[in-house]
Amino acid sequence: MRPCLVISIPALEQDRALVTLVPHTTSPRGSRFEVEVKVNFLRAGVFDVQNIITIPHAKLLRKLGSLTPKQTEDED
Repeated sequence: MRPCLVISIPALEQDRALVTLVPHTTSPRGSRFEVEVKVNFLRAGVFDVQNIITIPHAKLLRKLGSLTPKQTEDED
């Protein structure tokens, strides 16, 4: 199991129940596709945007927490 950032909007009943995820890793490689976001509920690491995946809602296990609006702002 790997913690992930869910980047999908909530699905309606008539929609396909899929979510798009950005996996979190504690072994950064220094890639430009890695984004560091510090949160209390995860060990230090990065979200690896190069490995985005889409899975059915049914495969999600549990919610660990939420990002604040400040954490989701573009810092470029």
